[in-house]
Amino acid sequence: SPQRSPGSQVRFRLEIVRVIDGREASLEDNFLNTLIGEPVSYAFRLTDTPAAEAVMIELKPLRLHANIAEIDVEITGKMTLDEEVIVIGRTEHWLASRGATSTLAFEAGDPPSGYRFRITARF
Repeated sequence: SPQRSPGSQVRFRLEIVRVIDGREASLEDNFLNTLIGEPVSYAFRLTDTPAAEAVMIELKPLRLHANIAEIDVEITGKMTLDEEVIVIGRTEHWLASRGATSTLAFEAGDPPSGYRFRITARF
């Protein structure tokens, strides 16, 4: 069978922002590198207890169209809000311009609390 050749490289800048009652505080920045068709993920868990807040993001760039990237985004996890455990999981399909930043919200309540992930695709 023919050898599989790697796709074009895509680099994601991922900024993690904590949101408490609508106020934002930037926590950290990460760079995730992958190839077209290959997923890359980021995850965290606050403590080792079963009720700990935990989030996992998977980014899978599917295609490049000139200056546009087609990306599947999946987020799953749980957080505690007013002593209630909230479980969130969803998949989104994004079209992102080169260098444009998109926000993926993982939050609940009004005003919202949780996390925002600012994702910038570079390719």
